Amino acid sequence: MILTEGNIKGAPFDCVFGDNWRGAYEGAESLMDAGHKKIAVIREKGNFREDRERFRGFMQAMEDHGLEVSDEYVIYNGESGAETADAIARLLEENTPPTALFALSGAGTCSCMKCLERKGLTAGEDLGFMGFDDQPVLYELGYRLSVVERDAVEQGREAMRLLQERFDEKEQERRIGKRVMVPCRLILRGSGNMKTVTESARKKKLAEKEKESPER
Repeated sequence: MILTEGNIKGAPFDCVFGDNWRGAYEGAESLMDAGHKKIAVIREKGNFREDRERFRGFMQAMEDHGLEVSDEYVIYNGESGAETADAIARLLEENTPPTALFALSGAGTCSCMKCLERKGLTAGEDLGFMGFDDQPVLYELGYRLSVVERDAVEQGREAMRLLQERFDEKEQERRIGKRVMVPCRLILRGSGNMKTVTESARKKKLAEKEKESPER
């Protein structure tokens, strides 16, 4: 048996995981390279290993670059995407709104897009955005979002390699489980950028968008 998601401590199973910590770190750095310093993060409710690792990677990147993340910049994606979209919308209306959003899950990405669509905003123009795990359906709908993507093909190769090792073992050679970390990769499609660069211009444009597209 090969584990690709959860981890069972002390179990004799081999594990092949995506490097969520490093992926989130590099995703956050990509936003910072685009000029963002105020980045809000959308994470999942519940004590999930993947979410914990991604959030730790994001926070470490911010700390390493001397940037703080206030509590209001951490939004938990709930059972209802509409509620999360509302929370993001309220944050964008604050006096010091973030210039970029980093969603640590596919569900969080959908909540962000729901909020931006409602407010008439475009990722990569009015607000920077980085997601985690590519969403083909969003691409088909015309969204060109930058994401941190787990390399499923490489994870499969590593899993098969470990399985073959297991088949080749003799009973007396049975070993404890191996843990393999597969690097994630950045897919940059321009949504991390922000064309409206000054704070005053951003606020003016947000107000104009709000008038043009009142909330439904």
